[in-house]
Amino acid sequence: MEELLIVSVDIAAGQLNVILSDGTSMAVPLRSFPRLARAGVRQRATWRLIGGGVGVHWPLVDEDVSIENILRAHSRQGEMATGNQYLSDQHGTVATAPMLRETRAPYRTKRRRRLTESKVSSRAAR
Repeated sequence: MEELLIVSVDIAAGQLNVILSDGTSMAVPLRSFPRLARAGVRQRATWRLIGGGVGVHWPLVDEDVSIENILRAHSRQGEMATGNQYLSDQHGTVATAPMLRETRAPYRTKRRRRLTESKVSSRAAR
């Protein structure tokens, strides 16, 4: 079996797009690689293949991403897509964002916290 190598890399719309030596094109979310996600456009535009295509190096970010990491991120993305497809089949729509909102802790602003604290301290003073 022929070893897969990276031929080309492009980053657009929050996706790391890679073309492999067998002609396969895959896109993985940039959030899978936090250093790249935080880097600027110019920093991400400067890259080079390492190991003859076994990985990619971004010198301005000091980040190396191997083909194994890209394949792993792509398979995780596929698992999430399968879960979303299941939700879509069962309920007619994909409901990921509301589910996340329900599991988060309640948000309290500084002002609201100060008002609550001042009420408590005024009651204690009585």
